[in-house]
Amino acid sequence: MFNIHKLVYNHREIKRIKVSNEGDGALAVVDIDTLWVDSKGVQNHWKGRVCKIYTKVDHNWKLIMHTRVLDYSKINDIL
Repeated sequence: MFNIHKLVYNHREIKRIKVSNEGDGALAVVDIDTLWVDSKGVQNHWKGRVCKIYTKVDHNWKLIMHTRVLDYSKINDIL
């Protein structure tokens, strides 16, 4: 991505962090707003909510999975 795109901005807001009762796993819910632009000026905008899953290995937290960017901005339109 960095080879062919310029990162214009990368905003993050942590909404929730939950650690497992055992203390060896966790998830974070994060709202993101990231804008990339390629050499032709074409924008690639990532905006929405992601969930990141972590595990604890040798006292260090490791990201093992995350969802794609979910867009809930139109959820009221379908309810």
